[in-house]
Amino acid sequence: MAAETGTYQFRTTSDEGVRVWINGRRVINNWKAHPSAQDTATIDLVAGQRYDIRIQYFDRTGPAALS
Repeated sequence: MAAETGTYQFRTTSDEGVRVWINGRRVINNWKAHPSAQDTATIDLVAGQRYDIRIQYFDRTGPAALS
């Protein structure tokens, strides 16, 4: 739930593919094998409203990392 109405930034750090959806809208799409990288997205949220957040991730080789 958004604490305040405004623009929010979502950031991932992953060492392989990552996708993020907010309420069904894909906001991050780095779906390829890659070394550790950061991806960011901004989205406007409304205070008191609940949002569905979905994250998809894959790791091809080595230790997995996603934050």
